[in-house]
Amino acid sequence: MKKTILAMLLATLAGCSGSENVTAENREEKLGLNALQSVANCCETLDTLTYQQVVKPETFRVDITAQSPIVELKTGKTFVAGLALPQATGSIELKVYSVVEKTVFVPSVLVLDNNYKVLDVIDDNTIRYSESSLLYKAGYIGDYVLPQKYPNGKAPKYLVAMTTAQDLAEYSMPMPPSEFALKSGQVSADNPFYSTNKIPHSAIGQVTFEFDYDPAGRLSETTQEKSQREESIAAYVDSEQQSVMSAEQEQAFNDEISKAVSEGDFERAISVSNEAERLGSPTAKETFIKSMKNYQ
Repeated sequence: MKKTILAMLLATLAGCSGSENVTAENREEKLGLNALQSVANCCETLDTLTYQQVVKPETFRVDITAQSPIVELKTGKTFVAGLALPQATGSIELKVYSVVEKTVFVPSVLVLDNNYKVLDVIDDNTIRYSESSLLYKAGYIGDYVLPQKYPNGKAPKYLVAMTTAQDLAEYSMPMPPSEFALKSGQVSADNPFYSTNKIPHSAIGQVTFEFDYDPAGRLSETTQEKSQREESIAAYVDSEQQSVMSAEQEQAFNDEISKAVSEGDFERAISVSNEAERLGSPTAKETFIKSMKNYQ
């Protein structure tokens, strides 16, 4: 009888141990830690990443997943997402935000020049754990101003969202709901979540970027407004005194549009076509359409 009871206890202990191992493994899988250590996916460099183009002042969300590229830095391996900065006449006001839920991706952001060299790092000196407010849930949030040029004369061109091994090794405690959040009725001060849980830091998650800037500082006008402006100019000066795109500039834009389409880079082709039209090219759209029809 004693042997039977002992055997049952040993079996139970073994079962618990196995369950704990499975739970720990599942936890690392959900946090993206197993995938991050995968040798098969490692590693890209900053100059080989694909950078999504930001084209206007907007809220831009990037999803960092277990399929995202991995970069290895001095701060450890990290899944990353890259953004290409837009043209702006002045500085770009940037807000970085990552919401805290059952897990959290604690972001740092690399600022790169046109050669993919690091100009600055937006880290925990700027991006800090903050309580919820009327506009934002509790999360890691920070404001940063991207200048036109840094002291070394280099302009910022790219951003890379990442995290560090040190952040992955830590956890966050739930932030007590703010007075605003309590008044909204969306949360309750009695919720045990705010006192009993530790929030693990994840290798994957979503990071929100908010961009605010003057987009290129060029005149924005409708077709009718453009026509009226050109008529007004023609009423005052002859054609040779009117500021128009030169034939060389027009051809250079058309060549760039055709090249982008032939390489399958349709986003760049559209961007160049739009830029050429804004500068007065009468053939950019036609060139784009023709190139698309001839694309193989």
